[in-house]
Amino acid sequence: MKNKFFILIACCFCLTQTSIFAQNNSDIADTTIYYLVDKEPILIFDNKEYKLENTKGFIHAHLKYPKDGPDCIGSAIISIVVEKDGTFSNKKLLRKLPCDNYNIEAMNVIDLMREWKPGVKKGKTVRTFITLKVKWNE
Repeated sequence: MKNKFFILIACCFCLTQTSIFAQNNSDIADTTIYYLVDKEPILIFDNKEYKLENTKGFIHAHLKYPKDGPDCIGSAIISIVVEKDGTFSNKKLLRKLPCDNYNIEAMNVIDLMREWKPGVKKGKTVRTFITLKVKWNE
């Protein structure tokens, strides 16, 4: 009788550990950010779709030049992560311009990009890292 009890306890312990291990593995895979994907994210704005190579046109159409401060020439580079649900996160200014107002406006135009079709890797939607260039007077 004692042997059956210990076997039952051992089985329960093993099943619990396997369940916890499987859950941890799926959580880790769920947070992976991909830099290369099979299908890149697509921006959706006003029922129009913009592939990544066409986001330059979107940015140019929605960019507002600051009225105060010096004229600035150059590009700001901003990175974001397109999430599996089509939102974005982790917005960072990777390359700044010497004119703060232009950097602020570059970040503001990225904030307009609220809806995305997420990237796809091996048939699954994944979190995708992308960079966006905001050009000023070039």
